[in-house]
Amino acid sequence: MPFDTVEHSHKRLRYDGAWEDPDASGYQFAPSSHIWDPQPPFHLMHSTSSSLLDMDDWKLNPFYNMDSPARPRKISTPSQFSSSPVSDHDFLASPTLVTSSTTPIAQQEDEEDASHTNQHLGRVHQVLNKCCVSYTSTGLNVEAKVTNATELRSLIDAFSKLCPSSSPAATTEDATTTPPSSSITLYRNKLHKSKPVNFFASVYNLNHMASNPTSTRLSLRQIGDACIDTYFSCWVRNSPIIDKTEFMTWYTSHPDPMDTLIVNAICSLVFGHTAIHHTTPGLELFKHDQDLVLQQKDLFFERSRTYLELSFDTPDRWTVIALLFMSCIAEPDRRHHYSGMATSALLELDIYPRMVDDEEDDDDENAFKKEMDTRLWWFAWSIDFYLYSAGVPKNTPQTKRKGQVDLPRICEQDIDEAEHGVLADIHCLKWWRFQSDVIADVYEQDTMTAEQLRQYDDELLQMYQALPDYLQLDSGFVYGCEDLFTVCVRVNIEFNATRIILHMPFLPDATDLQPTPIALQSLNVCLKTALIQLRTISACNQDGRRCAFDRDELWRAGELISLSMDVYRNCQSPEDRIILLQNIAMEDYKSGLHQALAIMQASSEFKMARKDWVQVSDWLQNEIGRHEQLDTLAHPSLSPLDGFLPIKNEPSSSATLLSFPTTPATNTTSKKTARSSSSTRTPPLVISTSLPATTPSLSSSTSSSSSTEFITFCPEEKKHPSATSTKKQPPQRQAARFRYFNPRTMNKFLFIDDHPLL
Repeated sequence: MPFDTVEHSHKRLRYDGAWEDPDASGYQFAPSSHIWDPQPPFHLMHSTSSSLLDMDDWKLNPFYNMDSPARPRKISTPSQFSSSPVSDHDFLASPTLVTSSTTPIAQQEDEEDASHTNQHLGRVHQVLNKCCVSYTSTGLNVEAKVTNATELRSLIDAFSKLCPSSSPAATTEDATTTPPSSSITLYRNKLHKSKPVNFFASVYNLNHMASNPTSTRLSLRQIGDACIDTYFSCWVRNSPIIDKTEFMTWYTSHPDPMDTLIVNAICSLVFGHTAIHHTTPGLELFKHDQDLVLQQKDLFFERSRTYLELSFDTPDRWTVIALLFMSCIAEPDRRHHYSGMATSALLELDIYPRMVDDEEDDDDENAFKKEMDTRLWWFAWSIDFYLYSAGVPKNTPQTKRKGQVDLPRICEQDIDEAEHGVLADIHCLKWWRFQSDVIADVYEQDTMTAEQLRQYDDELLQMYQALPDYLQLDSGFVYGCEDLFTVCVRVNIEFNATRIILHMPFLPDATDLQPTPIALQSLNVCLKTALIQLRTISACNQDGRRCAFDRDELWRAGELISLSMDVYRNCQSPEDRIILLQNIAMEDYKSGLHQALAIMQASSEFKMARKDWVQVSDWLQNEIGRHEQLDTLAHPSLSPLDGFLPIKNEPSSSATLLSFPTTPATNTTSKKTARSSSSTRTPPLVISTSLPATTPSLSSSTSSSSSTEFITFCPEEKKHPSATSTKKQPPQRQAARFRYFNPRTMNKFLFIDDHPLL
């Protein structure tokens, strides 16, 4: 691009911790969306996870506050909401004020504190003498002149001294005051650490363009009109961050709106969706030609880059929005540049969100203006979180002061226009905030215990319990409009994805012959959630809801089903297989990949030969063929899926897919039936590592019901099997293992079979 992507402001840090630019002190705080209580709430200290097993018995606890989660933060590393760009420097460099005391012990403590402070200042001074630290709008820049390896080692040693290890006295004191944890640290699956949590491969990017756009019967203004109409009407895909009345007044009065940045950015963002889901007369040519769609999107994107150069020096609100849109459709390795420019423009324009402790504004106009600022800030945060969780650098927007950022609200101006879009954003942001904490505390740390994982899972289920009835699937709520049910589907898709993301780091390897019970329990939770996810996404294949189809989450669910089939096939112990498929209908499990393929092929994008959808369809077909081949090799005399026999077959719960109720009478009848069924059924089983040798039989009402049930994750310590049970188990054929070594006396490698007789 003809200009620097990020404008740097050089704010120098002195070793005493003071700022040379006092006017910028308002930018030193990052938002804190969670206010953590060091002590758990009273109701959680006396409640057990077993009370969360039955969805019908869940009631909203008056002590539970969604804005202040019940889970205390166990890990010291802050998340995006509690981090501060200068917090570490202030902690190390700012001197501690010490008052004098008359007692000798207090005086000795004061002297020790002063000596520690001087040591900290000395370390900071040593580092700053070796390098130049500048604070910019995107973070800290460190510049150092290193000419040889010795200077590099000296610089590294200086930085390492900034974080000294705790003294033996402090360690002894902590050991005496902190009770030892009885929970062990969980094993991490290394495969899930090498891949970003929300990264999904795509073959449908603008960098694949190679030809010029083909002329059509429509003019550029006609295509622009169709895209603008799609942006404001399709609230499922587009967050309401632009005031429609203000924008349309400007759009209709502008002599040539197609020569502006914001219009071309909107067209580049929504044109592909418009050509498939909101086709107007004249766009039929694009429907079945995805290369032509890419050419048109690339044209709008290049026009956006051209007009961005004209307005970059004097950005306004729409410039920020256009940059965020461009960060969604640019080449994957360049998206963070546009989001970084948008974040810098937010600071320059003083656009900050509403805080929870802000006083209510009596002026409706000012209140709505602040609401639009809050929506824009959250949209910038969500784009940054999506890009960061997909593996690109972070450009998290900042707030002016500390505190809890308030969520968007539905205003009077949104009625009959954008109310459903705002409602969906409010609840989806809750799941995304939870995912952000999970990434910071679970994915980026290696000290998670089973008890902490259980607390996260319990909190997530409590958040779902606190949702209104119209946002909980199978609650019996009678929907009066299609849009409200679409909001429910959208919120549940994000909830299912959040629970899967929480347990993914602890899943067993596909080739593990003896996975741990906790890993199997996490896989059971993910598998059950993935099957629910398939039924939820299948509801998006009906007219009126096709815009909500989520290709990435269907792919994630398919990956988990495929992994569970590999783990089940390789498990040597029948008890492990029982844990894996606990409370899961065998028919649903066997046909999971086939259902995912059918749902994918029924989507509008697949019918239009969208390359990303065809990519997932091909992957599902390959996985189905691979599993059938492996099952045939493992059981030559059985059909490909007959190898899954130890678990009792249960009626399928996926035959009844989610559908919008057509008549209130039908829903009332189904609601009464569901309530009568739930009153007589047995409660779901608690996940446990100590299970009987045979599979417990479930009541017919439980297995035949299609209601969504969530089983609380309850890890327990594995009990050693008794000698009697060990003798009763038939001997298992152990797979051959190989040792590899290189003898010093030979010039060749040897592979020795541990079981030469097998």
